[in-house]
Amino acid sequence: MADKTSIYPPLEDLSAFGGSIEKSIRLNRNIPFTYAVLFLMSAPLFCFIGGCGKKGPPVAPGAKPLPAVSDLRLTMGTDRIWLSWSIPDEMNKISAGIKEFAVYRSKVSATEPACKDCPILFKRIAQVPLEIHLKEEAVGRPFSYGDRVESGNHYIYKVTVLMKDGRESPDSNFVPFSN
Repeated sequence: MADKTSIYPPLEDLSAFGGSIEKSIRLNRNIPFTYAVLFLMSAPLFCFIGGCGKKGPPVAPGAKPLPAVSDLRLTMGTDRIWLSWSIPDEMNKISAGIKEFAVYRSKVSATEPACKDCPILFKRIAQVPLEIHLKEEAVGRPFSYGDRVESGNHYIYKVTVLMKDGRESPDSNFVPFSN
């Protein structure tokens, strides 16, 4: 005898399912297949719509942007030019995270026509480790790097700070030199 409070029909009355338990089970087996087909059909749609359009390395939430070197200077030596700079004041608090400084140079022949709207193409020419500056005789002095230049070229230099976690600061001020 069937329970009067049940919302399901008694097992003897399966006319809603075609008259048998076997047909009812077969109908229910197709439900996971239907969901799988719908998922596979909609997955490519999510691939095209899912991106935000902004490309670049991930940034940790709440991470402050790194300060840039702002006092890059150039002086002439006897056989080379010397670049010098110091750690930005805001970075003195986080100097334990600094790995090194990257020195970049743009070199253009003086015979090439000037292009004011063209981007400046830099090439990394050196990395200056922080450990060199932490030696006792170097404490308090600015960082420096010497570069030999060839006559007949225009040069532009910049420096960035490289952190141990892989981040790189924005560019320093640019320093031009023509020989």
